[in-house]
Amino acid sequence: MHGVTGQLFFCLLCALAAFVSKTWQGAEPARDLEEAERERRAGTISLSTGLVLLLTLQLFLGALLRHLHTTSTWHVTGAVFVLLLAVAVGVRAMSMHKDQPVLPRLGKALCGLVAFQFLLGWVALAATLMKAGALADWQAAITTLHQTTGALVLATAVLLRLWSGRLLGPGGGGAPALLGGAAGAS
Repeated sequence: MHGVTGQLFFCLLCALAAFVSKTWQGAEPARDLEEAERERRAGTISLSTGLVLLLTLQLFLGALLRHLHTTSTWHVTGAVFVLLLAVAVGVRAMSMHKDQPVLPRLGKALCGLVAFQFLLGWVALAATLMKAGALADWQAAITTLHQTTGALVLATAVLLRLWSGRLLGPGGGGAPALLGGAAGAS
C-alpha cells in the first residue's frame, strides 16, 4: 500500500511546510465573531474535513484498482462525489473567505486540480480498458500522471483544511504554533 502511505507522507510534509511558514506563525484567528459568521466558518472547516476523508477513501480505492485490479466502479463513483465536494469547498473558500488570502488561492488551486484530475481519470480509465497485456508507455504515463495529480489534490485539500482551522477556527483551531511563534511562547 505504498501508493497510499506515500501520498499521506507527502501530505504530512506539506503540512509541516505550512506549520513552519512565516504566514502560519503570524496568522491571527478572528475573535468576537457574530453567530452567523462562526457558523459559516465552521461549515468551511467541516466541509474541508469531509473532503480530506473522502479523498483518502478515494486514494485507497484507486490503490486497490491499480494494484489488485479490482473493479473500477467504486473508484469512478467516488470520483464524482470527490469532484462535487471539492468544487463546493474550493468555491466556498474563494467566495466566502476573501479576507484570508491564502484560502481563496487554495480554493482556486483545488478547483483547477480536481477538474484536471477528473479529466485524467477518464483518460486513464480508457487507457487501461484498451490495454491488451502490459500498458504501453503512454498509457502508463497517463495513469502515473493521474496518481500524481491525485496526490496534489489531496495535499491541497489537507492544506485548505489546516489553513481553515488556523484562520477560521475559534482560537486558531488548535493549530500548532512552531518555532517560538506567539502562541507557542511560554
